[in-house]
Amino acid sequence: MSFYLVRLEPDPDQPGVCTDVPLPDYGPYEKGSEAAKEAKRVGDLIGCRVQPRRMSQAGEWRERHRKALESGIELGTLKRLPEKWDLPQITDHFAHLDPIHYPGMISFVASEEEGILDRYTRLTPGRYISRYYADHDIEDDKRRKLIATIDPSGELLFATTPDEIENVYKEGPDSCMDGDHEFNTPVWPTSVYGAGDLAVAYTMNNRGRIQSRAVCWPAKKIYGRCYGDVQRIEKALEDEGFETTRDDHSVDGNGPTFVGARIMKVLMLDENYAVMPYFDDLKYCIDAGDHWITVDERPGLDDTEHPDVCGSGGTNGYTKIQRWCQKEQYYHDKSGFALVHGVDEQWSLMAREKWAFRCAETKEWWPNEAKYRVVIPGIGPFDGPRNVSKKWFDEHGAICAKTKKACRKSDLVEHEGEMVSREWLKAEERRKRRAEDWRGSYAGMKADNFFIDEADIYKTIPLDPVDPITSFNLVTAVDHARLERHVRDSMRRTHEITLRDLMEARMTENLPDTLLPPVRGTRSRVA
Repeated sequence: MSFYLVRLEPDPDQPGVCTDVPLPDYGPYEKGSEAAKEAKRVGDLIGCRVQPRRMSQAGEWRERHRKALESGIELGTLKRLPEKWDLPQITDHFAHLDPIHYPGMISFVASEEEGILDRYTRLTPGRYISRYYADHDIEDDKRRKLIATIDPSGELLFATTPDEIENVYKEGPDSCMDGDHEFNTPVWPTSVYGAGDLAVAYTMNNRGRIQSRAVCWPAKKIYGRCYGDVQRIEKALEDEGFETTRDDHSVDGNGPTFVGARIMKVLMLDENYAVMPYFDDLKYCIDAGDHWITVDERPGLDDTEHPDVCGSGGTNGYTKIQRWCQKEQYYHDKSGFALVHGVDEQWSLMAREKWAFRCAETKEWWPNEAKYRVVIPGIGPFDGPRNVSKKWFDEHGAICAKTKKACRKSDLVEHEGEMVSREWLKAEERRKRRAEDWRGSYAGMKADNFFIDEADIYKTIPLDPVDPITSFNLVTAVDHARLERHVRDSMRRTHEITLRDLMEARMTENLPDTLLPPVRGTRSRVA
């Protein structure tokens, strides 16, 4: 006959009466003397009255356990076995879960003696099944699912919706897409996996934390790179019939694995970039309307269709979209495309730099062909010629009656019954003033062996705007530099120079006569 110890605790409902509270950490004892001796020692240790009791005289322990279990469940410290644990309950076991102190294990009363002592035995779900349900002939798949209802670390879970996938990445193993990172994207980058084809398989430890994950394609039973507890999730996936083409699960492992899967299309504000995670087992995505489709390579140059393409998003959570340039017959960044008027096509930046110009007035792009472009003078003395579209010129441009060159309508003025440009009129007025100055200073001037009439002094010689000196067959670069300041204004404005300017330059700089080209109308040499 065995004994056990109880602590005498006053009953709040019955003054003067004490209730026996078993001490599960002590006993049982075979002899009463041994129990009495231990009761005194324990009483002194814990500061309470402790007495021995016979097991055979113990009160109703089952009701005590039932009330304790209900109280623990109400307080949230204990839990009943989950509904998915569909095995028949074992009488007087009072089986339950204690997730705070014994996560992933089943707590139960193994015997009447333990029931009297308020003592519990704890076993893993697998051992509990083996010990108490050996005659139920439970299949392995059923057994694994039962274990998973108690110990999440033994269950293979799948996140399929964008929110579920986001949570797995945020709370799961460390990676460039985990919750320790911040992304300036409309959604968490990995949530775009939730388009319906791909899922994220994961496992949890006995503390309820995600310990491993892997992107997978449930319909095709394939999975990609594993993170976290690789061995555990690999085994769980393979037990479910999944396969992989990966040789290893490092960043250098081989891919792509998933070809033809749908990916959600979520664009950044400018619509030139798409939200996309870092790819382990994907390579490219092509535009399929309201979603992307994964492919192993971009469409070829000779393919009949060339949809938009994007690749891995990298660690920033988004990627640039590439678009097919019809003009250049190649893929370029979508952000560099613009409408080219006249042909009404979207051209890449590179194509526009080669085959188009930008109207200086409307900022529109037009093809380089002459039928689309008109050149007009710039605004101000240092502004070069400007390209404008023929469309703009038809509304706002005109032709100078004297120079026959294009200009703005607003630049035209009336002169002697004709519409001429202000630029030409200024040059004409300047020419007349210089002619008058010449009459007073240079008329009949003798220059060594050349004598130039007044009628010839304002004849103009066209200049090459790139290399004006070479156009005269003039002498050296030194002479070029010395002459340049005398002709700079003419070169910039009209690309012409008068003989008078050349005469002044020769006399001022003491340049040789070879700087004066032969001039029609000059008189014979004077002896």
